[in-house]
Amino acid sequence: MYLNQLDAALKKQLKPVYLISGDVPLLIQETRDKIRQAAKKADFLQHELLQVEPGFDWATLTHLSQNRSLFSDKSVIDLRLTKFDDRASKTLLAYLESVPEDICLIISIGKLTSAQQKTKLFKAISQHGETISIWPVAPRELPQWIRTRLTAAQIKADNESIQLLAEFTEGNLLATQQAIEKLKLLHPDQAITVKEMANVISDNARFNVFDLANAALLGSTERVVRIIENLRTEGVEATLVLWALSRECRSLLPMLWQCERGIPMAQILQKEWQTRKPLLQAALTRLSYQHIMQLLPRASDIDAMIKGFRPGKYWDALTNFAIAMTGVKLP
Repeated sequence: MYLNQLDAALKKQLKPVYLISGDVPLLIQETRDKIRQAAKKADFLQHELLQVEPGFDWATLTHLSQNRSLFSDKSVIDLRLTKFDDRASKTLLAYLESVPEDICLIISIGKLTSAQQKTKLFKAISQHGETISIWPVAPRELPQWIRTRLTAAQIKADNESIQLLAEFTEGNLLATQQAIEKLKLLHPDQAITVKEMANVISDNARFNVFDLANAALLGSTERVVRIIENLRTEGVEATLVLWALSRECRSLLPMLWQCERGIPMAQILQKEWQTRKPLLQAALTRLSYQHIMQLLPRASDIDAMIKGFRPGKYWDALTNFAIAMTGVKLP
């Protein structure tokens, strides 16, 4: 069964056993919760959590399923494990030979291989219940996934803020959902722009990444160094700092191209917010198209450092990048 089919299936019938497999913790937890809620509506009021760790006694499952009185409440057994070893497979196969009517068994496990999906146990679970495979959200689908979640939370956000959240969390859906919940708490009934999104992600440090970007545009080297050090000390994510700086560089490029072709400054800035015009004018007067073109490849290098794909002290590299935006020429 695909995840998007679960809601409709639960409305029709609650199965005695569910197998949830995958490596996306948020979606696995939400799937468990949906099944538990459906079970509760069907009067499965008891809940037993079995976390399979080294030393786990599989007789516990057998005891819970066989030692039930006539007056026992119907139960949900929440079984969580990392793999199907021999003992797990034997115990579960024995359980499935005589499936209790007053128990809903939810099994959660990591991603299963194609070979594991052909085993006797997997086929037995499929026969008696449902198997649900959880797949990661593809990068190209993540903005729409976020937009759907925001809509469900009654939050309106512009495209740029959604893209920022997608780029920042990079498929960590738990972190994405936590940011959405924080937005709902901090900004109820408010349209979310990139500024609110960045503040939520950066956890409202004393300075934010917009202060840094503005200082870089103005060419204030000392302030840039002071702010970036504060952001580092406050624990602001380096990814967010790089995003703010490289975003300004990308926006400056077409403006600098126009400047070097003699287009009047007022015409270039006519569509910009009034509060940004002095910042952009200072940068356009001071910087050149070639300077920013040479600077942008460094952003890719820093991104690779942050992600561990290449060696280097990325906070030092970020500081140099921000200083270079003020107009200082670095080697």
